[in-house]
Amino acid sequence: MAITYTQPLYPFLLGLVFVMTLVFWLRQRNRPTLFLFLGVLALSAISWPPAAWLASWSVEAEYRSGANHFTLAEEVDEEIGAIVVLSAGVRVRQPGEPYSYGDDSTYKRCQHALWLYQSWRELPILVTGGSGSEPLPEGSVARVMANFLEANGVASGDLWLEEKASSTYENALFSAEILREHDVKKVIVVTQAFHMRRAELCFLNQGIEVVPAPCDFRTCETKVQWQFFLLGNSAIRHCEEVLHEWVGLVWYWWKGRI
Repeated sequence: MAITYTQPLYPFLLGLVFVMTLVFWLRQRNRPTLFLFLGVLALSAISWPPAAWLASWSVEAEYRSGANHFTLAEEVDEEIGAIVVLSAGVRVRQPGEPYSYGDDSTYKRCQHALWLYQSWRELPILVTGGSGSEPLPEGSVARVMANFLEANGVASGDLWLEEKASSTYENALFSAEILREHDVKKVIVVTQAFHMRRAELCFLNQGIEVVPAPCDFRTCETKVQWQFFLLGNSAIRHCEEVLHEWVGLVWYWWKGRI
């Protein structure tokens, strides 16, 4: 694990604020300073990688076993009719650039689908994602994903595009319509491990049987190095994404979407 220039600076500054707030609270002993201290304490907690690891584990745990997700060692299941790849974000083409790019999450999902296509079976790949809030020269995130997959060896005839979805629920809803048109009832779903549970439940709710193929696990068994215990902004992002998933699961359950 390489250390960046800002990694030691962030915990130092946050630690300085923490100590100053603690001293201020101990001197004042009033409610506003207590709330300020608790806020800094909470920020420190969600900035700590072990805390982010535990948060990620809460949504990834059931997929960590090979028995609970797709592996290349599995026998060929002829009922599986397609690979479905859910979109994340995209970086819109800037002046001087040839095309828009999938963000880190979209890229990892597409790479995982490409690996399945090339290493297991050349199934049709359904990419799902609309245009989002910002107009795309390509028209949709699905088109950006399809362009990437085709450039890396996926036959154009094996690419199905769903270009209306703006949420995980709509990914499943509109993809299911395309899958039914092709008489596909069972698919491999590709998304990041922390997002897989909500995605799987959404497809099941549409009557599509799912074989999960999660990628980008954040709770993999790796050698723990000392940098793992340094506070950092990546831990905040991971905690935020896990919170989004839990809120999404509750909201989707409340709305009858899962």
